[in-house]
Order: sequence, then C-alpha cells, then structure tokens
Amino acid sequence: MSEQRVPTHQPPSAPEPARGDHEGQTLNSFYGAFPYPWSPHQLTTLDDPAFYTRFLCQDVGDDTGGRVPVDADIWVAGCGTNQALITALRFPGARVLGTDASENSLALCEANARSLGVTNLTLRHEGLTKAPYREQFDYVLCTGVIHHNPNPSVCLRSLAAALRPDAVLELMVYNTYHRQEMIAFQKALTLMGIDRVGELPERLALARGLGESVPADGLLGRKMEMFEYTDEAAWADSWMSPLEHSYSVEELAAMADGCGLALETPTVNAFDQVSDSNQWDVPVPDGELRARYDALPDPTRWQLVNLLLMDRSPMLWFYLGRAGRPRATEAERDRAFLDTVHRPSAAQQRRWTRRPDGGYQEAETTTAFPAAKPPAAVRPLYEAVDGERTIRQLLADLGSAPTPAEVRRARLQLTTSQYPFLVADRTPAR
Repeated sequence: MSEQRVPTHQPPSAPEPARGDHEGQTLNSFYGAFPYPWSPHQLTTLDDPAFYTRFLCQDVGDDTGGRVPVDADIWVAGCGTNQALITALRFPGARVLGTDASENSLALCEANARSLGVTNLTLRHEGLTKAPYREQFDYVLCTGVIHHNPNPSVCLRSLAAALRPDAVLELMVYNTYHRQEMIAFQKALTLMGIDRVGELPERLALARGLGESVPADGLLGRKMEMFEYTDEAAWADSWMSPLEHSYSVEELAAMADGCGLALETPTVNAFDQVSDSNQWDVPVPDGELRARYDALPDPTRWQLVNLLLMDRSPMLWFYLGRAGRPRATEAERDRAFLDTVHRPSAAQQRRWTRRPDGGYQEAETTTAFPAAKPPAAVRPLYEAVDGERTIRQLLADLGSAPTPAEVRRARLQLTTSQYPFLVADRTPAR
C-alpha cells in the first residue's frame, strides 16, 4: 500500500449553518450514542491498486478506465465508522478524505485505520453544509447521509461543488417506498413524546417497547420482525432517526438537476445484491407495451420501475455527474458490452478479521480474488471468455439468444464493482 499520509483526526473547518443547528446537534448526539454502522467482521485490500478503479470506471460506462485515475482524490462525505477506511483499502493508490459530524464515529474509524497501518486516509470532523471543497475530487461517495440533513439540497450542492469536471459522485438516499413503515413508527414516537425523552438509552428502551406492541401480522409488524435480532445501533438507525427525508427517482432527479447534477446510472450495491433486486426492470411482456417501455429515457423508466415495484424496487443508489456531461444510455452500454472483448479479472487479497477485543488480526496468507463464482445464470458465459471473442460472439457460439434484459443482467453481474469478474479489453490477445 502506497504511503501518502498518516490518518489524522482534524477539527472542523467551520460550524454548521444557523438554520438546522438544533437538528444538527440532535443528529450528532444520536449518532454519538449509536455509532453506525458497526465495525465490519472482516476488512480486505488487493495487491492491484488499479483493480477497483477499473471497475468503478466500468460501472459508469468508461471501459477505457480513464475517468477515475488510480491516484484519484476521493472524498467520503459522512463516512461514519468505517466507510472511509474501507474506501482507503479498496483504492490503495488514491488519497482518501473521510469527513463526518460525529466525533465518536471518526474516533472508531481512526483507531481501526491505525491498527491496520493504513496511510492514505485523512479524517476530519466536518459537516456537509459548509464543506469548503471546490473541484478537488475525482470520486465522491455519500451514501445514507444527506437525507438526514434539514437541507438535503444544500448538502448536494456542496458535493457537486467538490467534483472535478469528469468526476463521479456515488449517492444513496432513502427510497420513499422502502420507508413507509419506518416513517409511520417515527411519527408514533413523536405522538407518544418518546422522541423528547432526555437520555438516548431510555428512549431506545421505550421505542423498542412500543415496537413490541405492534401486531405481528400487520404491515408494520412484519417489517419490524425483520429487525428483531439487529443490534441497538442498527435498530435505532432504522426506526428512531430524529430526521430523515425520502425520495422517488423523479424527486431525486429533480433535486440533482437543481444542483447542477444528473443521474448517470444505478449503482449495483451489496444490499440489493443480497435480495437480487439490482435490476431496474419489470418483466413487461413483448409487443406494444414492451416497445413503449424500451423507448422510455432511462430516468423515466427508472421512475416507472420505482412506481410499479414500490417496496420491491432497488435502493435509490446512483452514480451522478455534472449536468450536461455526455453519458451513454443503458441500451448503448449493453451494446458496447456485447461488442467488447473481455478477460477475467485476477488479484491477490489481504484479509484482516476482527478479534473479540475489537482489534483486527491479519491472515497469514493472501488468497486469490475474486474467490466467488459468478451467479449461475451467467456462469457459462464467464467460463467461455477467452480474451479473443466478443461477448456477442461467445453468446452465438454458446447457442444463446438472450433478451435485452438478460444482456443487461449479464453486464451487471460480470463487469461491475459488486460483481468484478470481467475486465473490458477492446484489443484481443494474440
């Protein structure tokens, strides 16, 4: 891992704005008491510093790999307890800045970074609304953060200002259709006055007690049952958030447009991977309906899927770029995938496992990465890749005639950061 800077915990550069001071203090107290997310069971890094940079570029349709450089400047805005550290390990050739309004979260992150000897990470106690950065970053991550701010659009403008002209912003906000039960319960806490109880541990006990009174066979009860065995921080983050906003695709796109940004493509993420809901698609039957559906612009189709799938739609997790910047449509990216030669990815992985005392122990040996196999539906295609034939040629030789939806699924499940199996190589090996 390249040595660039020692992790440091720096003081805030500026206070949060007057409007929202009370809300900001409430959120800081909340996440100070319930640092989230928890420290991961395992942390990893690869011996190839360009590995995830290459796949990030493929995520956003840049098969040349030049949009985000290996030595990128990266900002993890609202990094929580571990996201900045995970990012520094994933991009060891980059300079990573992690900022957060919670000093407790930063302290946990800093302790873990030091124990692993990470040297390409800087941490700052800093809010988003007055972040001072102007065209300083190639890649900005901000997931699950701005929807907890009194002024999400102000935060988004800060993120937009920090982007270099070709930079990538990875953003996640709450999907309205995923939060209906949580919003109802949070309003119930307010009506009961539980959100005004002085001490957070007492507030948590009262909230969980109220949750236990909810009928198990109703919509809210079934949702709460899914969180029955989660730890305190995760339960509080889901059910007791003192401030949150949620969006549809259409609302997110409008907010982005007002901040000089545009949605580029959905992010294939680990949470949707578990539930196999990464596809922004519905099985519209062939014929006139399918023709109308396929003719829709990408943002319109994503909004349609959001409406039709509701709580089963993917998370609102997108890559964004500056408005007006050229972007390939999803259909164009699918065609490029078919007409490109690919080769299997390969790297060696170092691994640290969390000890009972909270520290990390490094494994004695490295392992081949990726260790997992691609999903069964796309495995025959993966196994046929030879660095000579395009995906279209491989499919023809396999006797396969996939639908457009199946082509997109293959692209997402073979060539993205969450499924890092194939690297684009337009020049066939000879």
